[in-house]
Amino acid sequence: MTSFRELAFQKDFDCGAFVKKTFFLFVTFLSKKLEKHSKTGKLSEKVRRWSKSRSALYYLGAFSFAESIILPVPPDFFLVFLCLNNPKKLWLYVRVCTIGSILGGALSYGLGYGFFEKVAMPILDFYQSMDKYALLEKMYQEYGIVLVFFAGLTPLPYKVFAFFSGVFKIDFMTFVLGSLISRVLRFALISWALIKLQKMRSR
Repeated sequence: MTSFRELAFQKDFDCGAFVKKTFFLFVTFLSKKLEKHSKTGKLSEKVRRWSKSRSALYYLGAFSFAESIILPVPPDFFLVFLCLNNPKKLWLYVRVCTIGSILGGALSYGLGYGFFEKVAMPILDFYQSMDKYALLEKMYQEYGIVLVFFAGLTPLPYKVFAFFSGVFKIDFMTFVLGSLISRVLRFALISWALIKLQKMRSR
């Protein structure tokens, strides 16, 4: 079976097509979830009230920040609900979500940079896994910015890639730039696509 690394970096791999397909599947997944919760009305009504509160932006930023460190649920779901309820504020929500995500990613980067060698290296040595660590390090040294951008744009766990960017000491400004571009693209495109889809369904 072909590994993700072999697939992603083989000569005939169409990265653009893969990203488009992944993005489409993610948007479809979010759309189905939104449709399901809209029918029940409970979550939709709660988020609608929350989006109109004065603390909505703070909650969105805090959730996005925490997701980039430890939370398993992506912020897209809540971001899209806010954008659907207030389409005119799409770019405001995208900016807040992006800033929170990058700040959380920067903290994950810092954790990897400062604590990995002290805590995890002895464990890897004990389990004789240093060869896998060396392979992962080589991947980051060769494709670091590509991995960060890919994780920021797709449903891959951005927090994990941010952490290992710190572990392997990828240039911090390069990490921030890759995160900024990919996160803005992801949050903006997903929100815009689902707003358009919602309008088409309501006709």
